[in-house]
Amino acid sequence: MLATKPHPGDHIDTPALTLPNTTENTLKSVPNAFSLLQLRTNYNSFLELDVFAKNEYTKLNNHFQGIQRLRDGQHFVISGGSKKDKKANLLICKANYYGLVPNSLNTFYGFTRLESAIGSNVLSLGNTPPQDTVVGIYQLNKGLTKYWHAGGMDVCGDILAVPLENSEEKKSIIRFYDFSDTTRPKIIKGEIKINGNSGGVAMTRRDDERFLCASWTDSDDGPDRFDFYITTKPNDLSSWEKRATYDYRIITPEDNRNPKFQAINFIRQKDGRLFLIGTENSNKLAPILSGKDRAYLYEVVEYTDANGNLKFHLMKVNQRDFEGGGSFSNFGAAAGIFVNGQNTMAIYSAHHWRSGGTIKIGEYWPVLEPNHQKISFKRDLVIELYEHKYYNGKVLRMFGEKFSKLRNLNNIQVEGKNFSERISSIRMIIPLGYKFCMYSKIGLTGDVKVIPGKGLFHELPDLGLSNDQFLSCDVKRIDEHN
Repeated sequence: MLATKPHPGDHIDTPALTLPNTTENTLKSVPNAFSLLQLRTNYNSFLELDVFAKNEYTKLNNHFQGIQRLRDGQHFVISGGSKKDKKANLLICKANYYGLVPNSLNTFYGFTRLESAIGSNVLSLGNTPPQDTVVGIYQLNKGLTKYWHAGGMDVCGDILAVPLENSEEKKSIIRFYDFSDTTRPKIIKGEIKINGNSGGVAMTRRDDERFLCASWTDSDDGPDRFDFYITTKPNDLSSWEKRATYDYRIITPEDNRNPKFQAINFIRQKDGRLFLIGTENSNKLAPILSGKDRAYLYEVVEYTDANGNLKFHLMKVNQRDFEGGGSFSNFGAAAGIFVNGQNTMAIYSAHHWRSGGTIKIGEYWPVLEPNHQKISFKRDLVIELYEHKYYNGKVLRMFGEKFSKLRNLNNIQVEGKNFSERISSIRMIIPLGYKFCMYSKIGLTGDVKVIPGKGLFHELPDLGLSNDQFLSCDVKRIDEHN
C-alpha cells in the first residue's frame, strides 16, 4: 500500500455491504474511570517511512486533529488536514512491538484482541522500534476539495465516524467507515450534512438500535454548541435526522470561557447511562504557546419535552488538567477515548505535527489502584516506579513481561529523559510466586532490594533511600537466585 513515496493517500471507495460489529465496551462507573486517569503520559512513536511530502504535517493549517485506538488494540487511526494540499487524511499506525509479547489476551468475535496498556515503546534510549510504523494513508475528501479538514473522531465498535469540515463555506459532512479489517477499510452508506463547522463528532448506538451522533461546533457564526442527530431506522446509517441543538453556555454559565474542543467522545456506563468527554488545550495557540491539556466529563440526559420533542441535557461531572506531552501529544491537536473489555478507560493523544521521521502519540492510562483484581500471571503484572516520594514526578510504567527486566536504567528514558537514579516510590501488582528485584548496579548486580509478589496491589510511598540506589531491575520467580 505504501510503495509510493511520498504517498498521495488511497481513497476509501469500497462500499460496506453490511454494518460491521457495533458493540461498545462499557464501564462500571465512568466518573470513577475518569478520575483514575494518570496525569502523565506514556510516550510512543511510529516510523513514518518517508511516506509524506516534505512539508506535509509540519506547520499550522497542516496538522493532526483526531486519534482513535481501534478495537483490535494494535492499530491507531489519526485524522489530519492539509489546507495547502486540500487533503483530509486518515493515517494508520500499528503497534507491532506491543503485540510481540501479549500483555492481556481475550477472544472477541472470533479473533484475539490485545487491549491492555501499550506503555512506552521509546524506553530504550528514546529509539522507536523498527516494527512500529505507519501502515496506511487514506484521503477522505475525493471530489470535495473544500472539505479538507478532518476533525476529532469517535468509534462505535468497528465504525469510525469522521467529520470533514469546509470552513470556507461553513459546512461539514460526517462520514462513516468500516474498520473491521484495518488493512481494507470500507465506506458505509449514509452521511450527515451539517450547516456549520464540525470540529469533532461522538457516536453511540441507542437501546432501540438506532445510532446517535453529536457534532461539536465552536468556530462559525453561531454559538458554541452540540448538535444531535439520530438515524431514522435501527441498524442503518443511510438516513439521519437532526433532533436537537444544545448551546454550551447552558451547561456551565458561570465559566469564564467556553472550551474549544478538538474531540468529543461518547462513553457508555454498564447501567445504560451515557457520558461525553471533550478534550482541548486551554491555549488556542498551542503548541506555539503552552496551555493546559484539559478533559471535561459530562453526563448526557435524554428526555421528551411537553410538546413531545426529544431533547438532550448535559450535566458537567468533572474536569481535569493533564501534564503536557511535550513533542509527543497535545489535546489541542488530537485526543480520543479508548475503553477496553476489562473496565478500563484511557486517553490517547497525538502532537500537531510529525517530527524526527516519526508520528508521536501519548497514552494516558489509569493509575494502579488498591482494589485492582488479583492477578496470577506474569503477563498481567503492572509496576509503577516514581521519581519522587508519594507517587510524584515522572513515572516509569512496566506492563507485562516485555519490560519486566531492565538491565541498565541509564539507557531508559521516561518523558524524554534518562530515568536512572530516580526511583523513590513504587506501586505494583505482581503475581504470587514472583518477586521484584532492584539492584544498585547495572546488569542486575550489586546490592538488591527484594519485594515479593502477592498477586494483589502493593505500594511503597517512600523507599527511604537516596535516588542513586538503583540502576537495574528484574521480575523473577520467587525461588530464583537474586
